Amino acid sequence: PRCGVPDVAQFVLTEGNPRWEQTHLTYRIENYTPDLPRADVDHAIEKAFQLWSNVTPLTFTKVSEGQA
Repeated sequence: PRCGVPDVAQFVLTEGNPRWEQTHLTYRIENYTPDLPRADVDHAIEKAFQLWSNVTPLTFTKVSEGQA
């Protein structure tokens, strides 16, 4: 149990070393907070994704419409 709450179901660990083959990821922000300027939110997200890109084979691209 976590935090005194029992797990709701059994879980299964995948055998071997499964990998997600996709390395180029897209993202889209659907709802911005009204508490911060959109540019600040965009900059913070871009900075975070850049940190991930620096240490992994992942790349991130923001899309403005469609499925991300």
